[in-house]
Amino acid sequence: MRNNLSVILLPTNYCNVNCEYCFEDKTKDRMSLEQLEAVITKLLDFMQLDNIRSLMIHWQGGEIMTIPVGWLKTAYELISDLGAKRGIPIEHGLQTNMIGYTPKWNGIIDKMFGNHVGTSMDYPNLYRKMFRGGPDDYTRIWNRNITEARKAGIGVGVIAVINPGSIQLGARAFYSYFIDELGLNDLQVNTPFPGGEETDAKSDLTIENDDLATFFNELTDVWIERGYGRGVEIGPIDQIINRLAGRDSMLPCIWQPNCVDEFLAIDARGFVAQCDFG
Repeated sequence: MRNNLSVILLPTNYCNVNCEYCFEDKTKDRMSLEQLEAVITKLLDFMQLDNIRSLMIHWQGGEIMTIPVGWLKTAYELISDLGAKRGIPIEHGLQTNMIGYTPKWNGIIDKMFGNHVGTSMDYPNLYRKMFRGGPDDYTRIWNRNITEARKAGIGVGVIAVINPGSIQLGARAFYSYFIDELGLNDLQVNTPFPGGEETDAKSDLTIENDDLATFFNELTDVWIERGYGRGVEIGPIDQIINRLAGRDSMLPCIWQPNCVDEFLAIDARGFVAQCDFG
């Protein structure tokens, strides 16, 4: 018997930004509540047949905050009812670029997502852009919105993709930006592995293995010096240490023994894939 099924749900393929290295197939499609009910029902049918005990839904996109808050509130009630009828607990996680965040989201973030959001930002930001405006405009809006969210008591976790600028500035500057300047304590650092069609930006992301190794070694050192045991989490470093120490750990999905058996993604058109990546 498997304990959990994780589903990456993309109820909209629309996005409000224009990141140069994006791998998503952006369209204007959005799930209706009727389509959502059909998808969740099929998932619960499968889980009961395969004796899977619980469901984790990772809400992504596109960009989830292009959907009306009212739609998401109704979706949450619908999914909760469907799960309760089967005796299957359902949890929810949120990944958003935070560009469309306003305080009207606070209620559903608290109720549905445990008062926590996941978002993404790179340092330096070279490729995340608005449709009208460059990386500086994107960074300014993102900084403002995560500051407002944190003031409202919302926990913010950040995924950062290393780019050549990160290597040039060094791990200490990278750490200081997210932990000291922004005041964050939940950071996941991803290596660049751009999928989808080839673009100039994706080609620019190429980093030599030796440079990546040096960066992660330095990042580990500064985290041990200034964050370890002080409430600062930096993945995957902290999870690797937990694994080596024999403690509970959660390694990145790409390091799972068989991610194909653990994850699936469903987009707004009903397309199903092993992951939303690529």
